[in-house]
Amino acid sequence: YLLNMPKSSKSSKGTTSVPRCAAAPASSSSAEHVSLNKDGCVAIRVHAKPGAKCSAIAGVSEDGLDVQIGAPAREGEANTELLRFLAQVLGVRKSAMCLDKGSKSRSKLVVLSKDLLSLGVVEQRLKDEQKG
Repeated sequence: YLLNMPKSSKSSKGTTSVPRCAAAPASSSSAEHVSLNKDGCVAIRVHAKPGAKCSAIAGVSEDGLDVQIGAPAREGEANTELLRFLAQVLGVRKSAMCLDKGSKSRSKLVVLSKDLLSLGVVEQRLKDEQKG
């Protein structure tokens, strides 16, 4: 019994791309997980769920934006995949965002470079990704 699962492929830079799943329906329309920090940068509270088959936004909970991460939680692999996935969703370079808090926790705070995207644009792009 074999499952038809997409295989990861090597890109030209030697990194492995992870397949993206269809996003789950949003469990809440609240954008409490996206805010401005004291420096005026957009901050996203994330509740990470590493070890998933593929990266996807699973919904919103009281812990923040639930993100399934298509990488294991070892040696920073899940953190790297989380930043890559969010950069892709938001349409920015991975270097334009950083993991501010939670490098060894499921509760994380991802911060975008100042004046890169407005709070409303970030909320809308995350909401669009949730809808699939």
